[in-house]
Amino acid sequence: MDMAREPSTIDVDNRSLMGARSAFVFVIAVLVLRFLIEAIWLLPSPVGDSAFFLTASANYCQSGFFGTTAFPIDPSGHSRMVWHGFVSPMLFSALNPACSAPGYYVILWLVKALTAAAILWLSRKRHYSLSTMLGLAIFTLAAQSFIAFRPECFAILLVVLAELAIEAEQPLLLGAVMGSLLCTQPTVAGLHGLVLLITRPALIRKYLPIGIGYAVAVAAFLALYPFPLQDLAQGILLQARRLVGRSDGSVLSYYVLFPLLPGWSFLLVAAGTVVARRMPLIVLMLPVFWFFGPRVPPTFYNLIPSCVLLLLIASGWSSRFVANLLGSASFIVGAVGLTLLCTRDVLTIARYGDTFRSTSSEVTQWEARGAHIGTAPAFLSLTNPELHVTDPNAPQPAAGALDRDSIDLYAVNGRPISPCPLGPVAPGVSLAIGNTALFNSNSGWMVYVCRPPI
Repeated sequence: MDMAREPSTIDVDNRSLMGARSAFVFVIAVLVLRFLIEAIWLLPSPVGDSAFFLTASANYCQSGFFGTTAFPIDPSGHSRMVWHGFVSPMLFSALNPACSAPGYYVILWLVKALTAAAILWLSRKRHYSLSTMLGLAIFTLAAQSFIAFRPECFAILLVVLAELAIEAEQPLLLGAVMGSLLCTQPTVAGLHGLVLLITRPALIRKYLPIGIGYAVAVAAFLALYPFPLQDLAQGILLQARRLVGRSDGSVLSYYVLFPLLPGWSFLLVAAGTVVARRMPLIVLMLPVFWFFGPRVPPTFYNLIPSCVLLLLIASGWSSRFVANLLGSASFIVGAVGLTLLCTRDVLTIARYGDTFRSTSSEVTQWEARGAHIGTAPAFLSLTNPELHVTDPNAPQPAAGALDRDSIDLYAVNGRPISPCPLGPVAPGVSLAIGNTALFNSNSGWMVYVCRPPI
């Protein structure tokens, strides 16, 4: 008797369930690794844009001042945070009553974990394949991991939650999420709204509940915001004019060769192409994407949430074969980025240990010796909060003579060469496996200690 038979519906459902569980386990494993790195070892240290937003959170938590001298774009000159959407840094402050550095990293990890869970849930509801589901989750996790404390990390979570609200046919909730997105990252909110208007025109018929949810969310957040709305608008415009003048990097370096998300722009183009085949009007977004992205290459982070959104839409609008290709490509991009990020962090731990604690102790010793700290990295607001290095309203130390005990401190992360003009040669800060150099600087909290000329 021929024992061969066609697989039953139960067999197919079981394999689908096993695949979903496998994807879930893999994502959990990656999240556990990132939890150990971020919440336990506090890596990578916040430098650049992350430091701007995180120090605003720290100051708001510690002293009630919502702002930072690390990025003093304030028409009034008081270093208030009136230059960007504000929900993300306020949220980090509100959820961390102890104002501790580990608390901020745990919150960051939770945002990423919630995003991954939301993507897996959405993928199951839309019957995405295992490769699509896994690729979307890993790509998004990689994107949020390098974005870190910038508001786009939280904005990506809101974008995914908006898709879940659409899937659940909850227009009031959708409006609330979109209103929250506006107060989190206005540029991303504008791009998100335009994409939804073009790709989901049926939502226009539900304008009333969407509008109510939107208005309630915006009104609630503005009521919590400590500064006038007019100052926020002026600050955002001032920051926009400053950004236009940036000339670091290029389209190639940020959109193609960016090491922590290599080739991500090809995913944006591919997903946009798939969506355009069904909804050609999406091509009207091209000049908008260009204006808020490649026109000023360093602002590429504006388009990453839109890339996630288009991937989510394209995966549901394409054939299973195309969706699998998008998922596989997303997985490759995300996996390469996460591998580089995790490798740098793990090597930093292996070679330098707990750099947060060691830097905190070192700076405390300099303080005890009566040293005058001139220049200091913004992240000292976390290692040594008693210094209030980014809070303009905190009591400043008495100005003493700049003698031989005066020092300037500079973050090692992202700076492979010591900026010190004098003094002994700084120790190497690169990372290697054996004799093979992999990274020219580590991701820790280490600082260069420079003595100005006497």
